Amino acid sequence: MNIAATIASFSTAKKLILGFFSLILFYFGIQLIRYHYLLVTFPYPLESFEGAMLLTTNLLLKGENPYALENMPVAINVYGINYHLLVYPFARIWGSTFLVHRAISAIFILLSCILFFIILRRHQVNVLNSFSAVLILYASLLYRYTAVAKPDGLGLFLFLLSIFIVSLMQYSTWSLVVSVVLGVLAFYTKPYFVLSIPYLVTYLFLFVSKKKAIFYGVLAFVLLITTAFMINQIFETYFVNTFFNHINVATNDFRQLTGQLELFSIFYSGIILIFIVSSSLSVLDKIQGGALQNLRLEILKKELINRINVFNYEKPFLQIAFPFSLYCFILSFGVFYFKLGRHVGNIMTYAYHLITPFFLLYVYSRLDVPLKSIHLIKRRDMYHYVILLPGILVSLYLLYSSATYLKDSPEWTDMKDWERVEQIMSSYKNIMNSQVLVSLLLEQNKPIYDTGQTEFFQYSHYSLTWLDGLLLPNADISRQWTRYEDAIGSAVREEEFDAIIVTPLEQRSYLQGFQEHYVMVDKIGVCMFHTGQCALLEVWEPKSSMPQNDK
Repeated sequence: MNIAATIASFSTAKKLILGFFSLILFYFGIQLIRYHYLLVTFPYPLESFEGAMLLTTNLLLKGENPYALENMPVAINVYGINYHLLVYPFARIWGSTFLVHRAISAIFILLSCILFFIILRRHQVNVLNSFSAVLILYASLLYRYTAVAKPDGLGLFLFLLSIFIVSLMQYSTWSLVVSVVLGVLAFYTKPYFVLSIPYLVTYLFLFVSKKKAIFYGVLAFVLLITTAFMINQIFETYFVNTFFNHINVATNDFRQLTGQLELFSIFYSGIILIFIVSSSLSVLDKIQGGALQNLRLEILKKELINRINVFNYEKPFLQIAFPFSLYCFILSFGVFYFKLGRHVGNIMTYAYHLITPFFLLYVYSRLDVPLKSIHLIKRRDMYHYVILLPGILVSLYLLYSSATYLKDSPEWTDMKDWERVEQIMSSYKNIMNSQVLVSLLLEQNKPIYDTGQTEFFQYSHYSLTWLDGLLLPNADISRQWTRYEDAIGSAVREEEFDAIIVTPLEQRSYLQGFQEHYVMVDKIGVCMFHTGQCALLEVWEPKSSMPQNDK
């Protein structure tokens, strides 16, 4: 009787704990969706480079080529064209606005989360744990740049679908073809998402089939070369802007890398703890089962050699079962550690795109790995409630807080400063502008001179001489940049701008000495609450327009 009562009591406690856990997850889900809605509907910039995306779409609406040399350097876009092609039909109806662009980004962030849930369920992760993993991914993607008017959301979805559709369709030939197409589309959305192709080529070769790997690799190469030729013919500055520009401006800052790894360790501390405990249980189970008793280096070497297959193209190179999620995690971590994580500017973005999905998938898929030891099975039942659920909630809370920490601060979300800037701009016709003003200039149908990306056009060149004749010549790029600098400098000297509204940090070389011709009449600070970026805008007017006693 006592035993039955104890079991019933324990069962009731489990239900209460899981019910409480479910309510907390539901609360976080609602809060994340509310915050995401706030991001989508905010009428002003959420980060300083966001307006550049609106200009590219606006050029498409006007029937212009956004990658034509004549539109450089003002209209430079260092990402891909697919995002804008997708936004285009909606922008034709509602205009090239932040709302339209962010809504498209939001749709593909949510689609990425749905896809991730499906993959988790395919890996036998229960519904509640799958939902918690999706919320952790969702909170990660709302941090800083992915949710704004940029191609990140679309690119991530194509990247993940390109990778996972192959395993979902059991590595069939059609799944390989679809994966290649998705990988190429991801490349023309944001270049580094093309990593899905080398990930799959190498995994297929090592662990699935050398024949399928060769088929996949050749198909991907042919499709990339063919589409690259077509894109280069249509968009003459495309590859110098979206590929070589990134190579030339990339940084190698080790402190940037270590800072991001530290943040990742903090934000995912709960999940890392879960991984350590679940892995320890699996190892202990093998030790108690005697599986590791005869484990020696010589035996391992012999076993590995026996599993290597070099000549049978139907077989993989290594006939061992290696988790796909772990393989992608290792490659992503390597790419992040040695290259992308050292680039200053996109803090945590690369980590959340490339590392997070595979890390979460591998950890969650290991939660219910069968154990043989009855003693450890009981221990794991306790671990689920003492470590697993709190660990998930800790990471979810930290990630949610990091993404939304400014949402309730009135000084950041107050739009009166933006409205004042909008009113000031309405009194001028020709403004040498700050990058944060691009969207307002588009609304007021006024010329744009700087999107923030504009200055990077001077780095859109290549050092490989064999590319001469295939890509736009470096000399043409240099001449176009010089024309731009000369035109801005001349307009400043001749006082052709009704106003210069820039921040002190945006007083670039081609504006050097503008204070000789312009006088500052106002200052106003504006903030972008989602990223915590602020801009102190200085309003300068021509000295010739000032009353004589004010000069």
